[in-house]
Amino acid sequence: MKPKDYHWAHAVNSLAFLEQTLADRVITAIEADVIYSDIQQRAVMGHPPHTDSDLTLDAFLSRIGSSEAPPGLIVKLDFKSDQAFTAALDTVASWMPVARAKQTNVFVNADILQGPGGAVPKFDALKFVKTSLTRFGHDVVLSLGWTTGARSASDPMSIDYSIGMVDEMLRLTQETCFGATVTFAVRAVSVIESWEALARLLDANRQFGFTLWYPSVSHRVFDELVELLESRDDYRNRTYYDMGFSD
Repeated sequence: MKPKDYHWAHAVNSLAFLEQTLADRVITAIEADVIYSDIQQRAVMGHPPHTDSDLTLDAFLSRIGSSEAPPGLIVKLDFKSDQAFTAALDTVASWMPVARAKQTNVFVNADILQGPGGAVPKFDALKFVKTSLTRFGHDVVLSLGWTTGARSASDPMSIDYSIGMVDEMLRLTQETCFGATVTFAVRAVSVIESWEALARLLDANRQFGFTLWYPSVSHRVFDELVELLESRDDYRNRTYYDMGFSD
């Protein structure tokens, strides 16, 4: 399946939503958030400010493994803290043989660098990349992003990715990601205005691509993004579109 043809379910962080998602045959990519539960002393599915969940990471992966999910399914694990990532390492590593057998694509995601309007990351970027490659090898897709924030009223350019932000990511990946498949998690509504900077990522390596995310965009914006990223032969089929529609 081509990246642009995947249909995403976002924030699949509860048992009920997971069952609903697995029953929907249209869904071919599942994105879920991973936090650390002090109560359970383990990695669970949830998004801050939540601190606990009815669904542990182990149960989440086990249920997908026992399902009739189609070959090629994407499971994107969006880690919200270094503590959650560290607690999840053994669980994810032990599940990788199941993923291989079911031909499931595992994306390991974190916002490891500071991006437009974003807070200081909760990760050591180099450690996250090196640990992911050491524990999972090239069986996973590294999904690397920037922290982001809302547009500042005093600075209209505050949602744009700068060349400096992109170059910091390029230095990190070019030093560590030899032979790895990398998708950069980029806020969809910032792509057009940040294109001069972001294009450098696709130009740097054929194994680099994008996952564009946002809760909802207009069909016009979506069509513009597809035109930008799919019209050139050297960019085509390197971008996933994890977003809903506002119209």
